[in-house]
Amino acid sequence: MNIEKGLRGKRIIIQGFGNVGYWASKFFVNDGAIIVGIA
Repeated sequence: MNIEKGLRGKRIIIQGFGNVGYWASKFFVNDGAIIVGIA
């Protein structure tokens, strides 16, 4: 399998936007991930 490492350009959905979801989304965005939805 040819799977790229790292989060840059990866699409992510966050489930829950409480304390954990908020901080997780900030870290994902800082590492280059793209948040496409929040549930």
